[in-house]
Amino acid sequence: TQLAPRQSVVLTLQEDAPEAWDAVDTNEADPTPNVGIPSPWGIIAPVTGLAATSGSSVLQIAGDGTIITRVRVSWDPLTAPYATGVTITWMPVGGVATSIGVPIDQTSIDIVGPVDGQMLTIGAYVRTMTGTSDGRYIAHQVLGKTEPPPSVLSLAVQELPGLGRNFVWQYPDPPADLAGFTARYMAHTAGDPLPAWESMTALFEAPPNALNYDATAKPPDGEWAFAIKAADTSGNVSAAPTYTTALFTAGGLGAPLVTIKPESLGWPGAKTAAHVEGSFLVADDVSYTWDSRTTWAAWTVWAGGYSPTISYQHGDIDIGSVQTIYIRTDSLANTAVTTEYQRSTDGSTWTAWAPVPSGPVSARYIRARWTVSAYYPTLYRATITIYG
Repeated sequence: TQLAPRQSVVLTLQEDAPEAWDAVDTNEADPTPNVGIPSPWGIIAPVTGLAATSGSSVLQIAGDGTIITRVRVSWDPLTAPYATGVTITWMPVGGVATSIGVPIDQTSIDIVGPVDGQMLTIGAYVRTMTGTSDGRYIAHQVLGKTEPPPSVLSLAVQELPGLGRNFVWQYPDPPADLAGFTARYMAHTAGDPLPAWESMTALFEAPPNALNYDATAKPPDGEWAFAIKAADTSGNVSAAPTYTTALFTAGGLGAPLVTIKPESLGWPGAKTAAHVEGSFLVADDVSYTWDSRTTWAAWTVWAGGYSPTISYQHGDIDIGSVQTIYIRTDSLANTAVTTEYQRSTDGSTWTAWAPVPSGPVSARYIRARWTVSAYYPTLYRATITIYG
């Protein structure tokens, strides 16, 4: 044993075996010399498999929604004898190097500090009690968040008196880094293809906690296509816009005779294959659980995804007398909604179900029906407004 201040402890050891003990009092050489133990002062094997990853998969999202860019550096498990860990260094072009010590049982580390687009030189060294290995180096360009936020689920617009427009959209489970929404519009003729997002005019921007927006006379009366996208704090927008179309003609109609919002009344009308949950109208089978399936056929419907057609019909609306009226409807669901109406002058003879017209009709009684067909269909809201 060799000891010295501020120096490594040096041990001289001999392999233990019966033959060695038998010869302990002789001058014969060690009969079992151990030549397989590598020298701690020999060449230290360097890191292998050094790699770096950045982008959406390794971002850190703080509690306040702040996005923190990280670079994940990884390497193969250490095989060097006497290795005690790895030292990772990173240095931006023209910058100062930063070093981080990593324990021997780790094979990766996330480094924080690099910024989006920065080019880094990343190095790795194996550490032992007596020194370090040769370094291994890679170059890596830092990516921030590259994954766009999810698309808006649905978009609807309701025409209000006095050229009012109320835009409503559905966006469940927003990402923590949601920055808000941006909407556009463009003149559109029924039956024509929807316009490309790039060719549309900016309509409004809304904050991340908003799910509706009110505008006046924007756009004016006419036929329009509307689209909306979500945006995140990294500047990414949802890959595909969500569209709706509308024909505005009620700008000069004045105050409505009646406005009915069934969701605020508990959906009191006739419901087909649906029931009320909270303020929504959902398909009957949606709320069933594994244990409630008592037959194989019922279980396969539940497990395979329930895609029925649900509908809601509000009760007869009496406006008091036969007169010329305009009808406007609005709805929001997890997919497209089919809206139809019937009218009557006497309450007993009704027209066939038909799309709601944009022009005037003569009636005293009105019915409205909303139909949704989707995977687990849900009707969030529906409105009918009658102008005299």
